[in-house]
Amino acid sequence: MYVRPQTRVALARLWDLVAASLTAHGETPPATLSWPGDLNEAWRSPELYLSQTCGLPYRLGLHTRVHLVATPVLIRTAPKSRPEDPPGYYHSAVIARSASKIETPRDLNATRVAYNEAMSQSGWGALATLAEAQSLTFSGFQETGAHVASVRAVRDGQADIAAIDCLTWHMIERWDPELCADLKVVWRTPPTPSLPFITADVARVPVLRRALHKAFNALDETEKSTLGWQGIVEIAKSHYLALPAPKAPK
Repeated sequence: MYVRPQTRVALARLWDLVAASLTAHGETPPATLSWPGDLNEAWRSPELYLSQTCGLPYRLGLHTRVHLVATPVLIRTAPKSRPEDPPGYYHSAVIARSASKIETPRDLNATRVAYNEAMSQSGWGALATLAEAQSLTFSGFQETGAHVASVRAVRDGQADIAAIDCLTWHMIERWDPELCADLKVVWRTPPTPSLPFITADVARVPVLRRALHKAFNALDETEKSTLGWQGIVEIAKSHYLALPAPKAPK
C-alpha cells in the first residue's frame, strides 16, 4: 500500500532488510517484492508470505484467512490543533474545492462523493460512518479506483467531496502540490486502526514481527520520512473487528 514512484525505493529497501533478518533466522522469504494486480486474490492466497492490507476488507472477512503481524505508526499529518492519532491509528481528510462553501460536517449533506472503492476504510468506510453519525444523505457517487483519482474528481468539479487516507493526502501535498492547490480539508474523521501487515501462516507471525521491527529501526530518517512511518506497533484483532460495517454507497 502507499505505492508510488517516490516510495518504491524505500519500500524495496525495507523489504531487503526484512528478508535479511528472516534469512538469518532460517526463513526462506521471497527474493523480491511483488506488486500483484489483484490485491484481494493475493491477500486470500494460502501462500501469502507478508503483505499490507486495508482495515475494511480485513474486518469484513479477510480476518478469517490471515493473521495480523503488526501495524505501522504513521507520522503526524493533522494540524497541531487536532489531537494526534493514537499509535497505529489513522484518519481520513475530507476534502472539497477551496471555493466551495463546505466548512463543517453538516455542509456535507446532499454533496456528490468521489470514493476510491467501497472496500476502502479511508475512502468510504470512514465517510460512511461520519454520514451515519451526522444523519447525512449524499446526492451522488463516483467510484474512481484510486485516492488520487478521487482528488482529481473533486478538483475538476465531477464531485463535491472525497475522503482521502491522511498519509496519502500528505504525500499528495508533498509530491503533487499542483493537484491539491485549489482544494481544502474541511474535516478529519475519527481515528481507526491503520493498514496492518498480514500473513497466511500464523506460525510465521513472531519472526515476521521481529523482522519488521528490526528492519524499520535500520532505515535512515529520509527513508522513514518517505514512507511516512515513525514506528511499528501491534494492534489487537478485536480493535479492527469492533468497527461497524459501512453501508454501501448508493
